Amino acid sequence: MGWGYGVLGGREVGYNVRATCEHPFECSTVIDRGLAYACGGMHGTDEGGCTRYVCVDHQYAGDVCAECAGLDAAGAAAIEDRTRNRIREWERQHEETPLRQSSRQGQF
Repeated sequence: MGWGYGVLGGREVGYNVRATCEHPFECSTVIDRGLAYACGGMHGTDEGGCTRYVCVDHQYAGDVCAECAGLDAAGAAAIEDRTRNRIREWERQHEETPLRQSSRQGQF
């Protein structure tokens, strides 16, 4: 059994339920209400999460939303900026590195 669709606390949940990120400081990223986006990693839990579903850009320590991580808007923005800067730096360092090709390529 999986979490493709279900109703929990009167709310549709599951990876087949299309939704928008519920980041408390506004985000319009389209997500689903599966476990990957559930604050704290489980539907409707109060053990390290809440009932929000947030995109990966708005998951913080322990895959929780900004509010559950104890961040205000400025703290969340600072973490997001730092993350974006790290990604850009990694991309600059690896822009000319060819992707490794599988030795099995073409054998199927």
